[in-house]
Amino acid sequence: MTTTRYLRINAIQEPFDMGLDDQGRSTFGFNIHVEKEQSDTFAREIISVLVAAGVGVFGTSLFTSTVAAIPLTGTIVDVIETSGLAPQRIHNDVMPKYAKPTAKIIAHAVKAEDAIAKIRAAYKALVVVRNQAVTVA
Repeated sequence: MTTTRYLRINAIQEPFDMGLDDQGRSTFGFNIHVEKEQSDTFAREIISVLVAAGVGVFGTSLFTSTVAAIPLTGTIVDVIETSGLAPQRIHNDVMPKYAKPTAKIIAHAVKAEDAIAKIRAAYKALVVVRNQAVTVA
């Protein structure tokens, strides 16, 4: 298990309609900007927050990356890491102290109302993260 200290998760915008995915399902999403300690497990950390909030189950309804084989049925949330910002350094440290990664959070569902409900649940779970430790099992 690894634990990473999160200063905050900021939503860059409210959830919005992203149209249809390549399987013809409705997609809704939003982007996040995070300030946290350095780690190599960012997407899994976000998944851990979503699992703890009851949004879904990793590998069943929660996935990471653009190459994940997501199921064609059910309501799915995908966490995709994006470019991020330059890390923050602190006085007298050679290495950056806080990373500033970004990600897009996307809900896929056959029915638009299911995708909307799921993305709103993900949004509510993430935007409340402030000064807390996030553990990846």
